[in-house]
Amino acid sequence: MYPRNNQDQSGIEPSPSFPKIEDRVLEFWKQDDTFQYSINQRVEEEAEEFVFYDGPPFANGLPHYGHLLTGYVKDFVPRFQTMRGKRVERRFGWDTHGLPAEVEAERLLGISGRPEIENYGVKKFNDFCKTSVLKYTQDWQSYVTRQARWVDFENDYKTLDKNYTESVLWAFKELHNKGLVYEGFKVLAYCWRCETPLSNHELKMDDEVYRQRQDQAVTVTFPITSEGEFQGVKLLAWTTTPHLQTIINHLNQHAAQHLLAKKCDVKLDRAPQIVKLACPANICVTKNKCTQPHTHTHTSIANTKILPN
Repeated sequence: MYPRNNQDQSGIEPSPSFPKIEDRVLEFWKQDDTFQYSINQRVEEEAEEFVFYDGPPFANGLPHYGHLLTGYVKDFVPRFQTMRGKRVERRFGWDTHGLPAEVEAERLLGISGRPEIENYGVKKFNDFCKTSVLKYTQDWQSYVTRQARWVDFENDYKTLDKNYTESVLWAFKELHNKGLVYEGFKVLAYCWRCETPLSNHELKMDDEVYRQRQDQAVTVTFPITSEGEFQGVKLLAWTTTPHLQTIINHLNQHAAQHLLAKKCDVKLDRAPQIVKLACPANICVTKNKCTQPHTHTHTSIANTKILPN
């Protein structure tokens, strides 16, 4: 009778306890070492290897619904490939780098900001991060095992391990040698307290780490006064630092004259702003063919560097 852990019983239990059935299945897998056997069997058969890349979680917090939901998918794919006869090793990993680890360490130590970290001692702070970042590893193992996900916790890896870090650097170097790495520009949120840009993940963290706030801002219009087709067109400049408007005014006037004459490229030096430009017929700074007067949304040329062609 399936499941095999139920061999000592006969017939179908009329009122089964599903949690107890799950516990019996998990215990049977543990005693039988079913997961590891599924790997060893494929090794003996010299089966093709299927590599499954899994983004590791932070271990300085308990798993939530999102972790458990994606965990089922991460378990389903390797099981399916195993059933197709492939060897699928699944080492569990721990992400121990990044701002969340540092913020949690600051909270536990009762300090905040770079000056207090330096007073505490950078090496001592790093050592504390290494211990605090693995605080909930046992809880994670309990959660993941209980959801019937097959992973290897005994041979886990940590992103703070030297061999892992060196592997990442080696992979990046190989990409660079093949000409697959380029330098670009991206607008990112910046945390002045932490003195670092914030990733999308860090912006979506809970309220204990990040909270929305509203700052005062000023939006000013700058009409183009030079004679020509764009005389009277207004440029919008947005800033949270009004005292910079005098500088921005000069930049806008200078940039507008060159940009609209198409004599230069514009390279963003700060976060781009949205500007409405009213374009006369047949003339458009986007270089599209326009037959009617219209309005385009352009990136603001405030806070930019002007690069002559």
